[in-house]
Amino acid sequence: MTSVPQTILWLDDERDPRLPRWQTHLPDEAADVVWVQTFEQFVTHIETNGLPAAVCFDHDLGQPQSGLDAAKWLTQYCLKHGRSLP
Repeated sequence: MTSVPQTILWLDDERDPRLPRWQTHLPDEAADVVWVQTFEQFVTHIETNGLPAAVCFDHDLGQPQSGLDAAKWLTQYCLKHGRSLP
């Protein structure tokens, strides 16, 4: 039986998760890492693809919304849909 890689949603406006220096921060090297750079991309990705297994948040996205805003949105999304936080 083959296991399906779990998706990690990486929210950061500057840091590319594919770079070796960030690979050590990821919980599973075989995971599918999706890089989104804005709050809007974060919301769209979850609304389109569903919840990831984990999320890596950047606090400062270089725009009015921050990683904290994304975390708050995610909390409300999970409450509304009766899902557990990743």
